[in-house]
Amino acid sequence: MKTKDLTPYVEQKFYIFPAFIESFQNVLMLGGAWYTFPTEFVSKFPDVTIDVVEIDDQMKQVAEDYFFLEDHKNLNIIHTDARYYLNTSPKKYDVILGDAYSQLRTVPYQLATYEAIEKKYEALNDDGVVIENIISSLSWEKSAYLQSQYYMFSQLFDEVFIYPSHRDVPQDQVQNIFLVAFKGNTGKNKNSSYQHELLWKDVSIRLSDPLMLSDDYAPVENIVAPMNTSIRSNPINSLFD
Repeated sequence: MKTKDLTPYVEQKFYIFPAFIESFQNVLMLGGAWYTFPTEFVSKFPDVTIDVVEIDDQMKQVAEDYFFLEDHKNLNIIHTDARYYLNTSPKKYDVILGDAYSQLRTVPYQLATYEAIEKKYEALNDDGVVIENIISSLSWEKSAYLQSQYYMFSQLFDEVFIYPSHRDVPQDQVQNIFLVAFKGNTGKNKNSSYQHELLWKDVSIRLSDPLMLSDDYAPVENIVAPMNTSIRSNPINSLFD
């Protein structure tokens, strides 16, 4: 049975684009999974090109069978490692979406490092934006990975904001959190009717000696371990509801 129900997380992604970038023609998505977002994206923005990098070539067939994925002239699916693509592709983008996970809550280490963030920065056009989906809590004790990413992005990008999917949940509740990083002019100055949907969710993040991850040292699974321990004792219910 096919399904086209969108999670709030997927729906919220569509507010990010018009809220913070007025014009975009080329979008890169790292991690395709079931291709739910790209499928909706080409429907909402039929004149915009989106390249989706997904390492698992079996997911395309699953998405075609169960999640309404169809061929589209502006949807390009590239089966390769996302970091390899960033390292080798000369193409420039207006928007880069980071949504690649090797496990439910673990980003592949090669995409979590400062060098990977540098590659994303280099792949952006001027005034471009990176939008990262980070699964985390907002609890200071259990958000080491979020803190690390925020810190590293802040070293390169002009402005970085954090937007949790939910504000009316406990701080230690695990949820989808958007990290939005601007190269050049910040989108916060854009005059958009969509901004009120997001700006009230903008939060400050407390940094506690954040870890600088590198290609030589990136213990991502160890960093997210405290969060996973919390989840085992308090099952998540906000990621997909």
